[in-house]
Amino acid sequence: MKQQTMTIALLAVMATLLFRAPARAQEEWVYKAPIPTGRAYVACSVLDGKIYVIGGGISRATGSAAVEMYDPQTDTWDVTIASLPVPLFAPASATANGKIYVMGGKANYYSTEDYAAVYEYDPALNTWSEKAGMPNGRSHLTACAFGGYIYAIGGRIGDHISVKTVERYDPLSDTWLTMDSMHYARANILAQVVGEKIYVVDGIGDGPSSVESYVAATDSWKLEDNPPPAVGYFGSATYGGKIYVYGGINNTSPTASLDFFEFEPGTGLWENIGTIPEKKVMCANAVVGNRLYAITGALDPFFIPSLPGPAATTSVIMYEFEPSGEGWAYKTPATTPRAYSVSGVVDGEIYVIGGAYSKTEISDVVEMYDPETDAWQSRQSLPEPIHGAAAGVIGGKIYVAGGQTQYTTLGVSKNTLYVYDPAMDSWEQKAPMPTARGYLSAAVVNGRLYAIGGTTAWPNRTGKVEMYDPVTDTWQTKAPMPTARSGFCAEALNGKIYVMGGVDASGYKDVLEVYDPATDTWIEKMEMPQTRSIFGSAVVNDLLYAYGGALDDITPLLDIIQYGPETDSWTETDDMPEGKAAFTSAVVDNCIYGIGGALFSFFTGAPGAKVSETVLQYCPSEVNAAVELGKAPYVLRQNQPNPFSGQTAISYELQQSGHVSLRVFNLAGREVARLVDGFQPAGEYTIEWNAGKLPAGMYLYQLRANGFMETKRCVLQQ
Repeated sequence: MKQQTMTIALLAVMATLLFRAPARAQEEWVYKAPIPTGRAYVACSVLDGKIYVIGGGISRATGSAAVEMYDPQTDTWDVTIASLPVPLFAPASATANGKIYVMGGKANYYSTEDYAAVYEYDPALNTWSEKAGMPNGRSHLTACAFGGYIYAIGGRIGDHISVKTVERYDPLSDTWLTMDSMHYARANILAQVVGEKIYVVDGIGDGPSSVESYVAATDSWKLEDNPPPAVGYFGSATYGGKIYVYGGINNTSPTASLDFFEFEPGTGLWENIGTIPEKKVMCANAVVGNRLYAITGALDPFFIPSLPGPAATTSVIMYEFEPSGEGWAYKTPATTPRAYSVSGVVDGEIYVIGGAYSKTEISDVVEMYDPETDAWQSRQSLPEPIHGAAAGVIGGKIYVAGGQTQYTTLGVSKNTLYVYDPAMDSWEQKAPMPTARGYLSAAVVNGRLYAIGGTTAWPNRTGKVEMYDPVTDTWQTKAPMPTARSGFCAEALNGKIYVMGGVDASGYKDVLEVYDPATDTWIEKMEMPQTRSIFGSAVVNDLLYAYGGALDDITPLLDIIQYGPETDSWTETDDMPEGKAAFTSAVVDNCIYGIGGALFSFFTGAPGAKVSETVLQYCPSEVNAAVELGKAPYVLRQNQPNPFSGQTAISYELQQSGHVSLRVFNLAGREVARLVDGFQPAGEYTIEWNAGKLPAGMYLYQLRANGFMETKRCVLQQ
């Protein structure tokens, strides 16, 4: 086992990291129903909110073909799941398109024959089938699903020789492609997806303790700045855009670790956040909702067969993360990644409909996401593949209007109107729109669907507004939108329709226009802070939210902005943890869900994944909802100038008096400047920071006041 060291100084930094919410809800580990078959070196996947524990080793000498499924809702195990075709010790698994794919492994720990076989599990049929094998057989690898592909990363070959190999599997074509190798050979690792990157943490191999990140769009690996804790054979999981590492074995001494660490990819910072109640070594790891499950794992006799007792534990421990009361959180990824889909909410469940896999591959897939269970289920497909449509919910049914057969110039605009009944899981066709168009938007007011704007024949945009009455199955033409455009968002709020952003022949728009169905008239309101198209929008607590999308053809937007109709003003709230464009947006229980979307390779044609599978949840904080509309209680602005040389100004605004701290940190988490630390009355402030002789690079400055915290980045040049 490779040796890793950690200095006292680094431990001190890790113990005092500050880049998190100032307080947490009570969190603890609890024991759940034990797994029927104790094993280690298993594969583990989550499908439809249930956890599948696959293969592994009952001991070092005996591999297992067992597959057991755990239901977190009932805290029960199902042992009737079909076994693997063969016993697999140290395989990997990932979920894609509603199925589980298991790859690699070997007969037992001592075997030098590594398997390349790939097996697909279909839960609807409870059967396994063999697929195209990996180009390079190996065990002790990891796998993850990203952008519709499965990445098989690292592992061991022969007599426990770690490798750098990375291969990508396409479940739709059943083919493999060799990708860029990691910097270091690694085995016994767990890959985690955060935003548009894949992260691997440490592992057993030929390099130093490190974290590497992979960008699919460029097929390239990067070594991150800060090393992980000195521990191996650990458990790992992702929640809320952060990576969690727990248990394992200390690499600096032959003892089990009980530590529980958190890694924040955005800052590269590690923090020890507690301990686990028992040792967990080479266990199964799964996250369902906001709960982390650590299942089974190796005991001492697994590694030292002469010791008495069982080789593996049957225990299951569960950790509940802080409930998503506010801010951003990652949820279970979409089963079928898509862009330009539409959605509707019925009975608290989100139905995601149609969309595009690429410019030429259009989808008819319909899937339902249940925020309560954080799980996906398939539903009856659209009558035909459509993307860039508009949707609205009336009387518990989802109306899908227009759309395109293919992307922009490649496709034909549609005038169809399809209606989906979730209770019957069935579709029917209604009276067509008078005007065929795609990339339009729609809103529902008083039980009527208003189809607005869009593209008739690329690149011709229209401002037409047509109203559909489901009672009479008829359309009426209404007053046209003043600014003809596509790629915009429309939301109904207090009986009016707010239409914002978009794009026309002159470029991206920042316009906000409001339609009153009662008078059939339009008025213009305060424009958005910047141009924005192919973004998401929502209404929560009588406030209008716009987030993500693109500023122009090449610049993604990460911010979420809030509009108060009473004050006719916009306020910036929180940044998104990743860029999203051409995604669908929905609201359940005052939380916003941004689902799927296009990666920028979708538009540029660059190699790599074209669409995103991520699901982001944003719950506006009580602070944002309770204060005067359009006016945030605390605002931290970007420093000016930025980048800067020597000196920069940091401005912020306080709507409430209180104790305020403004501090600057380097990327190792060490405080380098304390600019403010004391009581300040409400008001606007500008603080000058002289960086002195600090080295060039990125720094983080953080404002705290009355429970509020916000951190921004700045760049110091030579």
